Amino acid sequence: MTAHNGAKALDTRISPYNLALVLALCLGSLTYGYTFSITSTTLGQPGWYSYFHLSSDSTDPGYTSTKRIEGAMNGLFCAGGFFGCIFVAWSCNALGRKRTLYVASPLAILGGAIQGGAVNIAMFLVGRFIGGLAVGILVVLIPIFQAETAPPAARGFLVSQHGVVLVVGYSLAAWTGFACFFSKNLNFQWRYPLAQQCLWPLGLLVLTP
Repeated sequence: MTAHNGAKALDTRISPYNLALVLALCLGSLTYGYTFSITSTTLGQPGWYSYFHLSSDSTDPGYTSTKRIEGAMNGLFCAGGFFGCIFVAWSCNALGRKRTLYVASPLAILGGAIQGGAVNIAMFLVGRFIGGLAVGILVVLIPIFQAETAPPAARGFLVSQHGVVLVVGYSLAAWTGFACFFSKNLNFQWRYPLAQQCLWPLGLLVLTP
């Protein structure tokens, strides 16, 4: 291999189109990180406990029931993610990457909307399962789609943005929950952070075409 050919093989230039495509797909990474993390702040919001008549006091007889509901929140989310991962293994080939995004994004919006608008704990838990199903699809699909559309020499840099933005989602969820904790409106305190998870998949859905 000549020096010229070697330099060409290692060309890491990234076109604006490649960058825009990868960053648009990162909205799916942000959806995963935020959706995964946001209920950790919900469990610190007094408004959530008071609305659903739950107890955060370990000396209260109803505390055991609260712990079961909290366990169900996490368990159903993980169960949804499990089924999402199984689905995406089939749909990536059967439907294609882009059509699979058209499945995952509306599911993520629906899950966030149900959680943010929940009027009883059963509705909240259903929303959590749907949210898990959506992000189970996205967390597998996004890096695959990014890798297949990135130039080989710059693939490591571009696909690593999935991990970077995923962690940004964790941080954003934490700061959103922290800020809303100080709201005097107890409903806004827990509903807004949950409803905000609809924004990222909505952006992804708009940009998918």
